[in-house]
Amino acid sequence: MKTMKWMLAASLLFLVITVWGLYFYLNSLEDRKHLQEELRSLKGAAHFDTKTVLADKSMNQTIQSFCKALYSGADHTALRAYVTERGEAEIIPLGENKGTTKTDIKVHSISIFEGETNERTATVIAAVNRTVTIKGNSITSTHYIQLALQKQDTWRIDSAALLTDVPAAK
Repeated sequence: MKTMKWMLAASLLFLVITVWGLYFYLNSLEDRKHLQEELRSLKGAAHFDTKTVLADKSMNQTIQSFCKALYSGADHTALRAYVTERGEAEIIPLGENKGTTKTDIKVHSISIFEGETNERTATVIAAVNRTVTIKGNSITSTHYIQLALQKQDTWRIDSAALLTDVPAAK
């Protein structure tokens, strides 16, 4: 009788753990599907055209330089040359980040996809493929950043928003 009670309790416990594990597994699949669909929509969006942005060398140079400065790991004051006052308030952190952890960031490539553009404003998505190394551990991923630019004396970043961070396939 004691053995049957013990087996019943163990069976119920096993069932609860199995259902709980299945629930979390299925939820993680949904999140992955959502991210993959978002990435596909970013890559396959019909209104994004790389050639048009690359034809405007001034805008392309501003975006490339901004992304390199953003991910250089150096002092954020270098970003001031590429942003408007609003962009500076939004992007450059207040105070100094004096962490003790050594972070090494290497930018491999920057791809630019044009959105809405006119003579004074532009919206683009920059895909920054980079490797971050912290304490000897490296992670390679691609940041997709939406950038709003304004034409002043040159093109300047007015706002930036991180859309997603996609880890590299292993």
